[in-house]
Order: sequence, then C-alpha cells, then structure tokens
Amino acid sequence: MEYYTIDLPDTGLRPLEAPVPFYCRVNDRALTARLVALVDHPVHPAFRIAFSDGCQDNFYVGESGAVVGEQGLTPYAAAIGDDLLSLLGFQGQGELYSLRWNLNGFYINIWVIGPRSGDPPVYKVYFQRHCRLELRKSGAGWEYRCAANLDPGTGPEKLAAEIGRLIDREHAAA
Repeated sequence: MEYYTIDLPDTGLRPLEAPVPFYCRVNDRALTARLVALVDHPVHPAFRIAFSDGCQDNFYVGESGAVVGEQGLTPYAAAIGDDLLSLLGFQGQGELYSLRWNLNGFYINIWVIGPRSGDPPVYKVYFQRHCRLELRKSGAGWEYRCAANLDPGTGPEKLAAEIGRLIDREHAAA
C-alpha cells in the first residue's frame, strides 16, 4: 500500500457579523458562550466559541459526533456539544438565532437557522442535535411542520409562535 502526502490549507476564521450568544454550564457554572466565527477546516465542521469566563477555543465536530477543542478544554466541549451538533447545517450565510426554551421542565437551547440568499424562505429549528421544526411566513403569521417526531409536551405550536415573534422582532429592528 502506498501513502501519499497532501498539503491541507491553513485553518482560517470566518467571523460572524454579530456573535450569537447562548447559555451553557461548565463545571456547574452558568456561562454565556458566543459563537464568534466559523473555522475553515478541510475535514471537520468547526466553530470558534468565546465564553463569558474568558476562555476561547476552536471546537471541532468529529465523524462520530464527538466535539473536541483545540486546547483540550473537555468540560467546555461537553457543555456545548449538543449546540454545535445542532449548528452543523449553518454555513455562515443567512440568519442564526438562539433562544432558551422550557421543554417539559428542562431548559434547552433552541437554534434557528434562516434561509440563505436565493433559498426558499424556510427557517429550520434545531434542538437536541436534530432538526425538529420548519417554519415559513404565512401572511401576518407563521406556519410550521414537524421535521421530527416531537413529544406532545413539547408544544410545537407554542414554540413555532415564539420563534416567529423572535424573527419578526429581528426583522423589524433591521
């Protein structure tokens, strides 16, 4: 078997126009993490995350779904792993929102990825690693469809309405 050497491009950062904050707990401390950039990497999706305690690192999502930091910040990687897995569909174009949601007594982060320029105006809603809802504007309101089976206690109609209001507020402020 022959082995070949290849040159991989230098890893570069693509900063976001505005960092997207989200909640996390690291070693039982409540922190605000901010997605500040996408990291160009030839193999793995990667994100630059800054934490409210001053730590910052590039985090990579491996093929198995494991999240690792360049600096080996394991508690930080564990704290944001589900969030980064929810962000795999975000390519740095289009809108991105994060909000906290009470799901059957547990607060989780919800990620909303908006359409890229030229795409149909559909917003995809991710939490707990999967796309759960798709929303699109319908007149003055929003309509949704479930992209995955949801527990009846999830309240997809409430979640869709809240996300629709969030998007409407953001668009009105722009």
